Amino acid sequence: MIQRVSQLASKGVLRSVAEAVSVLTPVSMSHQTVWKITQVAGQAIDEIRIAEADYRETTVAERKQLPVLFVEGDAFMIKGKGKFPKQLMVHRFQVYEGVKLNGQRRRLINRHVISSLSHSTVLKELKAYLDQHYDLSKTKLITGSDNGSGYTPSVFDDIAGMAQSHQHILDRYHLNRKIRTRLSTLPKQLVNGLIKTINHGHFNQIPAYLDTAESLAVDREALADVQLLRAYFRRNWPSIEPLGNPGFAHVVHSLGSCESNHRRYTYRLKHQGRSWTKAGLTAMLRVIDAQQNNDLEATLIKRPDFAKPLAPKIPRLIPKLLKQVKTTHQGIHHGSIVADAAYSSPIGHLAQIFNNSI
Repeated sequence: MIQRVSQLASKGVLRSVAEAVSVLTPVSMSHQTVWKITQVAGQAIDEIRIAEADYRETTVAERKQLPVLFVEGDAFMIKGKGKFPKQLMVHRFQVYEGVKLNGQRRRLINRHVISSLSHSTVLKELKAYLDQHYDLSKTKLITGSDNGSGYTPSVFDDIAGMAQSHQHILDRYHLNRKIRTRLSTLPKQLVNGLIKTINHGHFNQIPAYLDTAESLAVDREALADVQLLRAYFRRNWPSIEPLGNPGFAHVVHSLGSCESNHRRYTYRLKHQGRSWTKAGLTAMLRVIDAQQNNDLEATLIKRPDFAKPLAPKIPRLIPKLLKQVKTTHQGIHHGSIVADAAYSSPIGHLAQIFNNSI
């Protein structure tokens, strides 16, 4: 019951979940109860994840040895709740083993996600997960991010650990967005040409594009944007250069999916003016992570109190609901109107009415 209720609560409104439980099961539940159950599940998962990160099994018999492994990281903001509400930063990392084409769509293979309000916590759990599931001694680790604070190449160098090699790439989504933002006042042909030049690895043409952009700047603000873009290229060049490498052409399409996968979280956490306490947001993040990793039930049953039947009295209600309850009926009352009653009596008056209506 806890697993199913918390899973539904991670996808929809609490009142709708409470109504569904009440309609489809013999249990009546309020939306406050749904939220309490979700918090209990989230707190339990949080405790389990912290314990797993502290205790690293370095002797796992079946560690995967892969030629390539992918790690991405990003963050987003959520509105806080309290006397002095402020924005809460949610840090997310995802690990996957490759990309599989499904028609026109791409699916990440064996994706595992980790989220937390603490950057240090999510890094610790990510390292523990990699240590427990992968032998990186012969693996090329490819990482991607927007190179923002907390997601710089040096952070991923620390994550790489014992990997055979490591290549960090600035994902094209953030790079293209930066170019379009800085050159928003310039002709689209120039902007698209610069993006195409980078994607094809014609890096010697980039200075010409930037010089042209400076000459076309209509005011000081536009000129400053071009200069900022030039500095952005210099600062992030080691992460931009692999985008033009033909050897990485088959992987750059998947990098940036961490940003698009925020949608599963933001749709539940941001809409309809929602705000969260730290404890409530942590619990919901843990439930969504477990649901995304398809191990919600497997994680909850690690707690002994969740492994036993959660509501043993519930099945006993079903026979009671189906059992027919005996009730006493009064039956049908019989009566008649006599024809020779006195006209002055009520029955006589009623008989006179019937006679006159014939």
